[in-house]
Amino acid sequence: MRSPRGYTLIELLITLAILGVVSATAIPVFMTSTARNNVWTASETIGAQIRQTRLKAISRNTTFQIRFDCPAAGQFRSLVMTGDTAIDNHTQRCNQFRDYDSGVFALPTATAYADTDLRLQVT
Repeated sequence: MRSPRGYTLIELLITLAILGVVSATAIPVFMTSTARNNVWTASETIGAQIRQTRLKAISRNTTFQIRFDCPAAGQFRSLVMTGDTAIDNHTQRCNQFRDYDSGVFALPTATAYADTDLRLQVT
């Protein structure tokens, strides 16, 4: 018989067990979708930067490079190429700002590049 004062201990334990089972199945799905969202965001950011750099290269009739892990790991930016290899390939080029260089873009957390020496040249 049910007491008019509230729920029995058995009813509360069954409710907590059901909540535990639902939570245990929902958390891995949520974590997977978060990781998938980070990869999607990173790919969209890189794609947008490639399109923007291509447009700058065409409109200015100049060569640009998109350098990854530039200036730090997990970051990338678009750099205008001067044609002088001493300037363009300088080790500190990623830390320098010239006209038409882009800002620094960062990848979302838990995403990284597969090849850290990747450079994309847009002419």
